[in-house]
Amino acid sequence: MKASVVRDFKQGPQYEKNFSEPNIDENQVMIDVTASALTNRARGDATGTHYAAEGILPMVPGVDGVGLLPTGEKVFFVGNGGFAEKVAIKKGHWVGVPMQLDDQKIAGMMNPALSSWMALKYRAHF
Repeated sequence: MKASVVRDFKQGPQYEKNFSEPNIDENQVMIDVTASALTNRARGDATGTHYAAEGILPMVPGVDGVGLLPTGEKVFFVGNGGFAEKVAIKKGHWVGVPMQLDDQKIAGMMNPALSSWMALKYRAHF
């Protein structure tokens, strides 16, 4: 499958067209990725500098995105490896998205929208 792959944290991710598909277990579902946002978290993972970065190479950056479940349902997902054609996501770590919405816009807006919502809910107690 095609993917953006980090093999050395001192270099940026590189396009690979024959990267192995992720293995899935009984607690995961394979999602066909249609869009994934280039967030600060994704950048930090790609350079190995984010506090939650696992530091295991090779790795595919991307922590969320939009894609299609095997049933054809469009979803916004949260999980590592979104900069690839396919990603293995833990069951339930997605929400349905109306088919008519633009995948790139959804992927690009979710991280800032959720960050704002979290601050308003948990800090400002809105």
